[in-house]
Amino acid sequence: MLIVIDDPKRENQGDVIFPAQTVSAEKVNFLMQNCRGQICVPLTLSKAAKLNIPLMVSSHMITESTKLQFTISIDAKSVKSFGVSARDKADTIKLLVQKYAKPGDFVRPGHVFPIIEADGGLYKRQGHTEATLALCRLADFSPVGVLCEVLDEMGEP
Repeated sequence: MLIVIDDPKRENQGDVIFPAQTVSAEKVNFLMQNCRGQICVPLTLSKAAKLNIPLMVSSHMITESTKLQFTISIDAKSVKSFGVSARDKADTIKLLVQKYAKPGDFVRPGHVFPIIEADGGLYKRQGHTEATLALCRLADFSPVGVLCEVLDEMGEP
């Protein structure tokens, strides 16, 4: 796990990131307990298309200031409870990385929040999403990651 901090003129926050291939229930639980932010899964547009995970809103309707490309939320169809537990989220993230995964393996909506990398990666958008996937590629992992904003005890960045 790494902490990536962005430009103070941008969001000025830190995210804990790691390759999705290394996810475990213990890591997800760590994020839930210690980082306290939204747990997201950066992935490529091609991966999202292959798994039929569309944007939450169409790209021309994104009004969020950093142009973050959230998709609809998902859970693995195979999760044992309701998708909200650390184990369920880890199982969903593990499935997202698999080459054999197909659209029918997921239910929508769910408790895992994929984010699509900007076309052009860090050259196009200097966000935590793109940084996560750039670091995954540099470390020879699949371009699917996990990130979570670090918040204080009061829930503030």
